[in-house]
Amino acid sequence: MKKIITFAAAAAMASPLAIATAAAGDLDIYGRAHISVDHLDDDTDSSQYLMSNSSRLGVRGSEYLGMGLTGLFQYETAVDLVDGGTSGLFGQGRDSYLGLTGDFGTLLGGRLSGPLKSAVDRTNVMIDQLGDAHNLLSPAASLGGAQDEAGTDREDVVRSGVPANNVRHNNVLAYVTPSFQGFNATFVYGPRQGVDKGDRFVIQPEFNGQVGAGNLFVALGYLRANEGLVNELAGEMETHEVWQLVAEYKEAGNWRIMGVFQDYGQSDTYDLVFNGNGDDRVYGIGAGFYIAPSTELKGQVMFYDADRSNADSDMFALAVDHHLTDRTKVYGNWAMIKNDDNVARTMHNYGHRSGTNNIGDEGTTPALGDDQWGVSFGVQHNF
Repeated sequence: MKKIITFAAAAAMASPLAIATAAAGDLDIYGRAHISVDHLDDDTDSSQYLMSNSSRLGVRGSEYLGMGLTGLFQYETAVDLVDGGTSGLFGQGRDSYLGLTGDFGTLLGGRLSGPLKSAVDRTNVMIDQLGDAHNLLSPAASLGGAQDEAGTDREDVVRSGVPANNVRHNNVLAYVTPSFQGFNATFVYGPRQGVDKGDRFVIQPEFNGQVGAGNLFVALGYLRANEGLVNELAGEMETHEVWQLVAEYKEAGNWRIMGVFQDYGQSDTYDLVFNGNGDDRVYGIGAGFYIAPSTELKGQVMFYDADRSNADSDMFALAVDHHLTDRTKVYGNWAMIKNDDNVARTMHNYGHRSGTNNIGDEGTTPALGDDQWGVSFGVQHNF
């Protein structure tokens, strides 16, 4: 039972690149329904929310074309189960593509999760729960919108991170090499799309295979977003670069441990925005232990280490997941983020946010230097 549950959970979180390289049936309708009741507190206000968390609906399939080639397709959309979002029940498009696979590997074109994002998704202990690692790894940059305790705008303070780290990429081509002894690599290219220097490149070699009694996964990723693609910050266009290392070791149905390290030291964007103090890093570890055949106790800590002063954040999360079947689980979850004086990062805003549309913002918008915490009780069903 433990192995079945673990395999089903892994399949539900697998990246489209991994799914596309696997053997597939002619047509598959799939999805996820995930709702939770949350209490969020941002040091100033608190409130309760009913959330829809990365719920989705998709169709994917394949057709053998002859000569050892198989055509692939997928269309996936976000689904907001609680308030319809800003555009009705079906929200923003998720991973969608048309592709071709064979002995040469797999080639896809469309809107795709970057390999840096996919590597974290498959190892992220708190995925789509409060304290999801992507809260510190993925947020977009903003020079405005932050205020100090007196309510004065702080245009010099970035509320979150930098664009184009662990994201879905629009208008990209991706190539996945065949696997050899557990090793393969993913290459992503985004053309200019009519914008001068608007291209991007992502490369990630990885290993995934059995080592000892368990399975080892290691991925080293590099992303470069050129001047035309990066948001115009501080009046100039600059490149954005990031390195990321992800590793996980697990014994299916027994325990798992993961670690992630992300570095922005080569990013011109960071140095520009922070006046040369842009050598930032994000790192953390997470672990899960099955305390009963169908119950996993999980914990994760993440740290944002900023080069500039008083701009760090520490995020902590705990959860208990209980699998009712191989496709349905219930959970309880607690998380907290502690911010230095010059930042106002959150721990609820990635994969766990729908339900706040067109409503108030109590508990969800900490002021500079304020902490945020929350508890969540949810149910998730994969089909």
